[in-house]
Amino acid sequence: VSNNSGEILNNIVLRDNLYNVFGNNIDFTVVSKSNTGYLNVNPSYNGVTDINLLNNNVILLNNKQDTIQLSILVKGTGIDGNYINSANATVNTNFGTFTITSNDPIQNPTNTINRLATNFVIPKLDVIVAGGFSPNNDGIDDNWIIERPYGTKIAVRVFNRWGNEVFQSEDYMNDWKGKGQNNFLGTDIPEGTYFYAVTVTTNDQKTYKLSGSLTIVK
Repeated sequence: VSNNSGEILNNIVLRDNLYNVFGNNIDFTVVSKSNTGYLNVNPSYNGVTDINLLNNNVILLNNKQDTIQLSILVKGTGIDGNYINSANATVNTNFGTFTITSNDPIQNPTNTINRLATNFVIPKLDVIVAGGFSPNNDGIDDNWIIERPYGTKIAVRVFNRWGNEVFQSEDYMNDWKGKGQNNFLGTDIPEGTYFYAVTVTTNDQKTYKLSGSLTIVK
C-alpha cells in the first residue's frame, strides 16, 4: 500500500476476500500474517468470515509504502493452476472518501487507471525424497522429509549397505529421526549412506516406486 500524497492517511480499510479466489471447492487456511510500518494487521483475518486485513484506526504516513504479507496453506486435489486476487482499500482524506482496487505491479506497472488483479500460480507437486538429513536434535533437518501432493500415501523401507532393514513405515509421516528398528531397535543408526525404497499411492489409488540413496550426517 503506497501513500503518494502529501498528507497522512488514517482510518484505512483494506479488504481481501479469499473466497473469491478459491471458491468452496478448495480448502485453504491463512497460517500467518505480518505487516510493516503502521498497517497493523488484523489477527482475526481469515479471508472468508473476516476479510478485513487491518485493525481499526491505522495510518499510513505521507509518501510512504507499507506492506502486508499473508502465508496461505492450500490443500486438496487438482489445485494446481493459475489464480488471481485483488484487494480493495477505502481511505478517508481531506477531499473525501476514496475506494481503490489493488493493481499487479508486475503485469501492469504503468497503467494505474485500469487496475489488473494479481496473478499467482500453485504449481503441480511431485514426490520429492530428501537425499539426506541430520538427526542431531539441533532443530535443523532432524527428520527425513518426503514432500508429496496432498493426500498421497507414502510407504518406505530403508536399508544399510549390507541390505539390513533399519527402518520401515507403511504410512510415512516425515517423522523418522534416524532411530533404528528391528535388530537396531531404539538405537541411533550411525552416519553414512543408506538406501531407500519408496512406494507412492496417489489419490486415485495408482502406485509407483522410487528408490535411491540418502546420507545421514550428525
